[in-house]
Amino acid sequence: MVRPRSVPTVGHGLSQHLHYTPSSRVVMADDLDGVFRSIFKSGSIVFVGFVVEMLISFFGKVLVARWLTRVDYGAVAIGSSLLSTLSVIVLLGMHTGVSRYLSRYDDDDSRRGVILSAFQISLPITVVVTAGIFILADPLATRVFNDSELGPVLQVFAVALPFLAVTKLSLGAVRGMQRTLPKIYIENLATPIFRLGLVVVAIVLGAQAIGVAWAYALARILPGIAGLYFLYRLTPLFSEGVRPLIFGRKYVPMRRQLLVFSLPLVVSAAMGRVLADFDTYLLGYYADLGLVGTYNVIYPIATAMGFVLSAFGYLTMPVISRLHAEKRHDEMAVLYQGVAKWVFLTTLPLLLVTFLFPRFIIGVTFGSKYLAGAAALQLLIVSYFVNALTGPNIQTLTSIGGTRSLMKFNIFAAVVNIVLNVLLIPRYELVGAAAATVIALVLLDVLVSVRLYRQARLQPFGRSLVLPAVFGIAVAAVLYAVVVRVVGVSPVSIVSMFVLFVPLYAVGVLWFGGIEQYEIMIVNSIEDRFDINLEPIKRIARRLM
Repeated sequence: MVRPRSVPTVGHGLSQHLHYTPSSRVVMADDLDGVFRSIFKSGSIVFVGFVVEMLISFFGKVLVARWLTRVDYGAVAIGSSLLSTLSVIVLLGMHTGVSRYLSRYDDDDSRRGVILSAFQISLPITVVVTAGIFILADPLATRVFNDSELGPVLQVFAVALPFLAVTKLSLGAVRGMQRTLPKIYIENLATPIFRLGLVVVAIVLGAQAIGVAWAYALARILPGIAGLYFLYRLTPLFSEGVRPLIFGRKYVPMRRQLLVFSLPLVVSAAMGRVLADFDTYLLGYYADLGLVGTYNVIYPIATAMGFVLSAFGYLTMPVISRLHAEKRHDEMAVLYQGVAKWVFLTTLPLLLVTFLFPRFIIGVTFGSKYLAGAAALQLLIVSYFVNALTGPNIQTLTSIGGTRSLMKFNIFAAVVNIVLNVLLIPRYELVGAAAATVIALVLLDVLVSVRLYRQARLQPFGRSLVLPAVFGIAVAAVLYAVVVRVVGVSPVSIVSMFVLFVPLYAVGVLWFGGIEQYEIMIVNSIEDRFDINLEPIKRIARRLM
């Protein structure tokens, strides 16, 4: 693979790229214009769906956490985490494998074989695991988590597992047929809206942990049915009827191919679930469900800081993959630094206010009964600061073929997380769980970023990122000192500080970072895509540059 000898510096615009003549700079600018326009034209619907899902899911968690006691919310959190973990195990990566292999075949017999083989592998495992959890729920509750009331909650979540598996497999098949909208309809819109509606009904009826658990479980049934509907309408699985499938005709078995491709994916996915959920399980084992409830309040707040990165990573991943395949490395570098810059600069205000005033953030969202998690929240924010600073490194490494390296890094980080959780949680409880997670996530980010630089010479740091970031942190520190020492900490002073910070920070971003050529392309793409006029904003920006 041919790599550029130097990474373009984004800080001073495209005109300072090395090794380019004026005419080639024009060509590169035109190419980047097409890149950015393709992102906004193809990804706007996906982005909107992603935003809606994040907001509704977060609001639903706030409602549940405020309604239930800390212990009951901890029970629901254990059940929800168990459902997510088990879904990775029972699917065996089949939902990803079927998506990949369907696009490789043109004949219906092979496509039916891919889909049917995925279901033949996953569904029997799903049934066995569901039955096992249902039977063993009470021993798990009493012997592992020391709370007999958790058993029925685990049984309810076990009921949801087959429907979740069917949904994932169906949407994987539909995606393999090059249809993306059903995933948005079901996963990004229908599921969170349906779950929120059922949660509201449960709260109105005065339900406790078991009732909320049923709301979560029932919210998986409708998406499962909808997934089967799209599977019937948009794939050739049932085009020859059901009888040929039962008697082994009209399809080509693909079980071995799917397993060979998908099993390595299970390892990475399982390690990801370890990083996300293992601290929850160990808090329940070493401490109590009340601390589990508190931890599952601060963790969603912290992960919300990664929203911008997740959204941009989702949108830019296929574009970076295409640029890499076409060996357009310099444009990859500009795109990566540009995305990293705006991910970090847009996330920084939220990171700062959450880090400086964790008790305020917890209180206004989930309620004062969870304030014991303030110190742990500050620790978690550190990991998301590093995560935002390094940019879409994981998505980019995946898109350029670094999946084996990513799998190794995930395994290493997961092992570190497990060991640290076992060592720290018994002594430090919430802070120990947060510290273990922070160390593992920062380690993962560093490993991925180093690998990305060695493999493709991609790195996020440029003058237009570093200087505005330093300026923003300095302004926040000054305002914080004024609030703490002069005015006093109160909801009014915190909101006032944020209102003052945002315009000062925006001026600093424009003054020290500037608006570059590719960012003008983004603004033009937004205007064209959504038919809006941003000239007033552009006029203000020109005055500040």
